[in-house]
Amino acid sequence: MICRGRPWPVAAFLLAVAASGCGTSAPDARGDAVFRARDRALLSALQDSRAAFEEGRLARREYEQLLSAAEADEVALFDEVRRHTFTNAAERDYWYRSRLKFPSPVSAARKALEAEPSTRTADSP
Repeated sequence: MICRGRPWPVAAFLLAVAASGCGTSAPDARGDAVFRARDRALLSALQDSRAAFEEGRLARREYEQLLSAAEADEVALFDEVRRHTFTNAAERDYWYRSRLKFPSPVSAARKALEAEPSTRTADSP
């Protein structure tokens, strides 16, 4: 699909997430910081897709697909983080006292989208 002359943004999002390592099931042996890097990539992709949706460059249906993909990647990341034994206290605190404890930006974006009236169609970004 093409969105205003550009390749379909879902494909770009999924490629960016795959390149960052989000969604892989085996914990990475490189250490605690790898989880934070994956989280940053996920949140950055979410922010980019949210901006594209708000600017009208992304149709609602495509944005919903991006949110679903981000949610699946976030769940996989959180599962890996819960199985990981942290050696760095600051990284452990980031995850257990912040990121895992409160509603995520992905779920907040989904709730905001559900609360928003559906004024955009799949054909009109």
